[in-house]
Amino acid sequence: MKGFIFFFVFVASSVFAYENVSDGEQEYLLVPLDSEVVVGRTKRQTSAVYDFTSKRGTLSHTGTILDNNKHNLMGTGAISGGKHQPVGIGAGLDYTHKPSASTFSASANHLRGFGTDVGASGRYNFVNKPNTQAYVGGNYNRHFGGPFGTGRPNYGAFVGLTHRF
Repeated sequence: MKGFIFFFVFVASSVFAYENVSDGEQEYLLVPLDSEVVVGRTKRQTSAVYDFTSKRGTLSHTGTILDNNKHNLMGTGAISGGKHQPVGIGAGLDYTHKPSASTFSASANHLRGFGTDVGASGRYNFVNKPNTQAYVGGNYNRHFGGPFGTGRPNYGAFVGLTHRF
C-alpha cells in the first residue's frame, strides 16, 4: 500500500508543470501520452487526470491487443484515488469481429470498501449488409460485496432489425 501511495503522489506531483484545463465549471489537469498506429504496432494511450473540485486523480491506460482484418481486441485499465477517498481499480476488454460488426465487452471495477461491479455484454449481427442489420444480443451486470452485500444480477436479451430506406 505504501508503494501505491508513493507512486500516486509521484505521478500527481510530477504533472503540476502542465497548465489546467477548465470547462467553465471545473478545472482538470490532462496529460495524454499517445503513440499513433504504425504498421505492425499497436495503439496505446496513457492519461492522468486530476479533478481539483473532488480532489481525485485517475491514471488510465488503453491499448490495442490485437488488430487485423477480422478481429479487434482492446484493453483498458485504470486506478483512481484521492484525499479521504477510497481507491478504485478497474479493467475492461472490448472485442469486435470486423466482417460482421459483432461485439463483446467485459469489465470489472472495484472500489475499496464499496465492492466490485462486474459486467458483460454482446451483440451478434447475423445479417450485416450496407442497408440492413439484424442482430441479437444480451447483457449481464452484478455488484459483489460492499456495505450492502452482493446484489441480484441484472441481465437482459434483445433482438433487433435496422433498415435504411
